[in-house]
Amino acid sequence: MFLRFRDTLCRGGHRHSIQVTKTKGEHITGSLLLCWQTNIFSASYRYQPISSRRNSISFCCYLHHQFFNQQRLRSGHYKIPAQQQALAVVCNYNMPRITFIILTLLLLTSCSNKTVRQLLDDGFQEDGAKAVRLYSRAISKDKNNVEAYWRRGNEFYKMKQYDNSIADFNKAISLDPSFNNGYLFGDRGNTKEAMTDLKGAKEDYTTALLLCKTTEPSTPRENFYFYRGRTNIKLGDTASAINDTDSALYFWNTFPRARYQKARLLVMQGKYQEAIPYYKGLLDPSSADDKEFLEDVFYLGLLKFKTGDTTFCNYWKAAARNNYPKAIEYVSKYCTTK
Repeated sequence: MFLRFRDTLCRGGHRHSIQVTKTKGEHITGSLLLCWQTNIFSASYRYQPISSRRNSISFCCYLHHQFFNQQRLRSGHYKIPAQQQALAVVCNYNMPRITFIILTLLLLTSCSNKTVRQLLDDGFQEDGAKAVRLYSRAISKDKNNVEAYWRRGNEFYKMKQYDNSIADFNKAISLDPSFNNGYLFGDRGNTKEAMTDLKGAKEDYTTALLLCKTTEPSTPRENFYFYRGRTNIKLGDTASAINDTDSALYFWNTFPRARYQKARLLVMQGKYQEAIPYYKGLLDPSSADDKEFLEDVFYLGLLKFKTGDTTFCNYWKAAARNNYPKAIEYVSKYCTTK
């Protein structure tokens, strides 16, 4: 029997990696590496049963003094990055297994010393459940941290845990509704839109636009106009959708998703020649694999169908593979070889 365990518990300023290997109960080896911005601590341990009735662990830790170089540690396994420093200490202990486990757990508690800012930055580097755990730890340290609730709400949205997402956005809004130029309302609007609460989403996008600070050189107005335009399409309000999409392009005239949305609206109106320039870019059948562009691929196929371009089936089939209902219908109607 061969077992292996490997995990990275923390990222950023403090990092712990543990690896344990066991073969038929005869041998256990592992390594523990902890890194700080200004020093390195390297520890390696080895367990070897002396007899069937006696166990011992040899625990060896190596700290090697280095200045601005990349020489190896005394253990011969780890290099110290440039500008990393540590005090040289060599120690060897024999101790029972339980004592060693307790010591290891105590070492790992150094992760809990991270500041809220470090936890937020670490969470930003992760996705899904790992990010949620880091943001939750930040919240446990500061229950009024708006950014932590906002970021965790976005992770819940990506994980399709919409109720949790709404709860976090609501909490963040209760603490500081003007945080980050309206993104609290804009991102809550995305969640409501995913939950098919289209009227609620439209209201949030409108509030987000009101909170944008027009005096700042860069604001997310184009995003909020695009989102509201997308929602208006779903609500069947084509005129408002056109106005919002044009506004998004006013603030960012090369905004890809807004250009594709504008093209879609023109195709829906039967203005095929006017739509063609807006589709210039990197949109192709493979873009259907990204749900953000799934509808755009379908409508580009529709434009090609209406203008006599025989490649339209490639776009519809790609959209159909990603379960876009209209594409499935059109493929069966127009792309089946008789």
